[in-house]
Amino acid sequence: DDEIWKAARIDQVPVWRIYFNIILPQLRTVLLTAVMLLGFQVVRSFDVVVALTNGGPGYA
Repeated sequence: DDEIWKAARIDQVPVWRIYFNIILPQLRTVLLTAVMLLGFQVVRSFDVVVALTNGGPGYA
């Protein structure tokens, strides 16, 4: 929200603190959803990687 940015700039809050205390908490649900979907995709593709590499790199 633009009012939050204006209030933070008036209070002379550093930019890094604005991101960590204002922006990231607002994006928490979006970031959590993205990480979960990426994790599901990794689990789904694991069997393909194991089948193609016979369980590991080389003869390990």
